[in-house]
Amino acid sequence: QVCLCVMLRALRQSPRALSGSQIETYDSDGFLLGLRAMSADQARHLRCEFEAAEAVEGRSGNLFLNHGHTRWPWMSDLVRNPRILDAVSDLIGVNIMVWGVSVFAKEPGSSSFVGWHQDVNYWGLEPDDGIVTAWVALTDVEPCHGPMEFLKGSHLQQVREQRDTYDPSNLLSRGQEIVWEKPVSNDQVQIATMAAGMFSLHHVRLAHQSGANSGSDRRIGIAIRYMPTCTRSRSLEDTGMLVRGVDTYGHFILETAPVDASDDAQYQRGRAAKTASMMRDADHRRVGQKDAVASSLNVPRHLRARL
Repeated sequence: QVCLCVMLRALRQSPRALSGSQIETYDSDGFLLGLRAMSADQARHLRCEFEAAEAVEGRSGNLFLNHGHTRWPWMSDLVRNPRILDAVSDLIGVNIMVWGVSVFAKEPGSSSFVGWHQDVNYWGLEPDDGIVTAWVALTDVEPCHGPMEFLKGSHLQQVREQRDTYDPSNLLSRGQEIVWEKPVSNDQVQIATMAAGMFSLHHVRLAHQSGANSGSDRRIGIAIRYMPTCTRSRSLEDTGMLVRGVDTYGHFILETAPVDASDDAQYQRGRAAKTASMMRDADHRRVGQKDAVASSLNVPRHLRARL
């Protein structure tokens, strides 16, 4: 097992939003549930903003709203939500950056899911102990809607091998899936149901997944990736947005809050930076995945490059 690093504990100050027992739970389990970011009415308003952007673009928010806090003011306001930042600062200190934002919208009755994975495997950030995701629910998330499922304490174990499946139903960028030596024990899995306006927090090394939405309404969640300003990226062109405190390190190209959605230059640059960071080690893995599929289909080797 690994221990939470001394650096993270040194960054923490007297808690403002979380109790001592909540911080202990996060450290031991790797996640926190039952936190409120806003009222249900405010969440419904953000859902309207979300779906209005989809109507303008003519496509699912999954395809264009990732990193949207650098273009849409309502998303920029969300990553600065004081209730979320107060809780995050209790875990990682007062100098906070947003590395990125991911959108997970599951349509009712769709086959979309998220496989078991650990975010630390493909973000290219270090040290990783201070990196935490706030998952904000814009809709009610009941068991039928495909809520997130957390594997308790998995952030304290060694990082597990993942394979890139490129499954079109898997909402992750590469269809990542953990390669388990044995089946996951259900008594170690926490299902993260929550009402609209609530949020959860989870550690970047925590193993998590979510199933398909068999309910009658959309399941919309926005995942905000927070990190202390001392975090570094393995990419020289990576970006980040300072949302609280000061940045004395200069490890990231700083992004600013958008005035409106008309200027998308930093949005495009940020999306390109995140894609480069997350896909930097994927090419050789994809070749292996394609070869495995091609072999199973008896495709001649000289034709596999066309797949």
